[in-house]
Amino acid sequence: MQENDITETSKFDKFEIIDYHQLTKEINKLNWNKATADSINKTTMKLLLVERMDLIIHIINSIFIEEKFPECLKKSKITPIFKKPYDYTINNIRPIHL
Repeated sequence: MQENDITETSKFDKFEIIDYHQLTKEINKLNWNKATADSINKTTMKLLLVERMDLIIHIINSIFIEEKFPECLKKSKITPIFKKPYDYTINNIRPIHL
């Protein structure tokens, strides 16, 4: 191998396994005042995150260890939202992923 060759590294190399305290810290950083398109209210979402913390940590760590993002989590429903009312041009559409 020559000096100028770039060695291939995994995209997951910069990530480390997380624990309960790290995930709690990140959840607390979330801005719960922003509006969401989800039908789940903020209180329910917070409770879900706390109650299922072990599962969430397992999923995140599995992604890092296996270096593969699950196909089922790559899917989303795209809904077109108009930026301005009564302007039905293509430039007025904003895609929202649900």
